[in-house]
Amino acid sequence: MINIAIVDDNDFILSQFSDFQGSLENIAVLLLAGSIEEFELQLSEVDTIDILFLDINLPNQTGLEALPNLKVLLPDTNIIMFTVHEEEKYLIQAFCNGAVGYLLKDIDMQTLSEYIHIVQKGGSAISAKVAQYIVKLVCEQQTPLKVLNDKEYEVLQLLSEGWSYKLIADRTGLSTDGVRFYIKRIYRALNVNSKGEAIRIFYKGM
Repeated sequence: MINIAIVDDNDFILSQFSDFQGSLENIAVLLLAGSIEEFELQLSEVDTIDILFLDINLPNQTGLEALPNLKVLLPDTNIIMFTVHEEEKYLIQAFCNGAVGYLLKDIDMQTLSEYIHIVQKGGSAISAKVAQYIVKLVCEQQTPLKVLNDKEYEVLQLLSEGWSYKLIADRTGLSTDGVRFYIKRIYRALNVNSKGEAIRIFYKGM
């Protein structure tokens, strides 16, 4: 049996989780609370909680503010943020503070139950829209130099160190015209129009 709990100040959400009880095999809803304080007061009355669904917008103390302390209080409990917020700042704070999932409240109960089983087996629970944001964040943090192949990177590195076209050619085994060809390719790949811009990107991306 997977024991779950939820902290949410929305009565409709709590009623949905209450309806969970007995409707799905191997899932038991042990605790429903409208605030962190209420949750902590009821905690001693229940068995081990496997998964805790935690809203962000809560009275007195937000879910994100409570998350670090809850991880200490419940070290063996997987905590999933359950929210309407899609903003980057909430995602980062949640995962950095130990959440194993981030689900948006437009999810249907059947899909939610599937995520419960995934998390119980050691996986993560991430809404599709949230996953798209995470991929976007990762891509935005990639250095522009990643678009260069090994030879282009070598040519740009030598150019950035002040080597002449002839010396670069001797070092890389290219002809001087070959060096010029690679530099044009580098400009196109980095979307720049001058040596100075390319060198600036090189040092910024190191």
